[in-house]
Amino acid sequence: MEIDPTNACNHDCIWCVDGTHRQLNKGYIEKDVAFRVIDQAAELGVRSIVLKGGGEPLVYPWIEELLYRIRDAGLPVGIITNGEYVSKHKRVILDTCSWLRISVDAGTSATHELTHVPSKDGAFERVWEGIRDVGPHLYCGIIFVIHPSTFHEMEIAARRAKENGCRYIAFKRVIADKEIFDAEAYHSIEANYMSARKHLEDETFRVIGFKIYNFSEGPKKQPYNECKAHHLIGILCANGQLYACCSTRGMADFSFGSVYESSLAEIWTSDRRRKILNRIDQKVCRHICPGHTSYMRYDHYNKMFEYLMLEDKPHGRFL
Repeated sequence: MEIDPTNACNHDCIWCVDGTHRQLNKGYIEKDVAFRVIDQAAELGVRSIVLKGGGEPLVYPWIEELLYRIRDAGLPVGIITNGEYVSKHKRVILDTCSWLRISVDAGTSATHELTHVPSKDGAFERVWEGIRDVGPHLYCGIIFVIHPSTFHEMEIAARRAKENGCRYIAFKRVIADKEIFDAEAYHSIEANYMSARKHLEDETFRVIGFKIYNFSEGPKKQPYNECKAHHLIGILCANGQLYACCSTRGMADFSFGSVYESSLAEIWTSDRRRKILNRIDQKVCRHICPGHTSYMRYDHYNKMFEYLMLEDKPHGRFL
């Protein structure tokens, strides 16, 4: 289960896919409701919790209490964060979290300020202070969004991530409505990516790319026929609504229900959820899905399901 505890954020990233959602759904999950949801999730058989955004989870007023509640419920927890407040909460993070993924997206303070637009000066330095505090002691990784303003700093960020105890850096192409790279940029992106792999990757550090230089012909058709990935994940947003996936968050027509009004079990087994899943099977949400522009983890899940659903699997008796 993925939870957006708040839609507030101390950064205003220029590529934020949740900007409109955050403006239309301001606020946070009330403390008692969040705690009740965690207890219900454990009872329902949820396997793990990811705190993310929405906004920035570490600005949630009760973040430390929430993390301890998740741990005490027996659920592993990871956080996706912009990293600025990691140092502030380092003790509880080390006490409770299985992993931490930090969206840095820059190799220098100037580029970070340009693209993340933090609310306070010195954010880039505070991000790396937090990474140094937890990186050597926790499975910690860096996400780097490839954008025309950032790709020239890919290897710089990768080197710094390794030097400060991170286990990986993962490069992701920015999600955009139209093509924003030219052929020369793609060659530079590939050169930076391959150089980082050659010089930095070893048994302690990985350099990961998500088909980053394979978009010059524009959006691709999704590599599967049906979306089934939503069966693996529930997305609980700061407004208390439960959704099928990140792409549908904030859309009333795709809300399974509210945790302020019903329990998780009631929502998950409701007729409303069944009807929404039927709509998803009919591909009514395909036009809002970014899976065709930036190869997402949902695409990986769906390709797996596509294979598993084949009656006559190629080499189906072999591992």
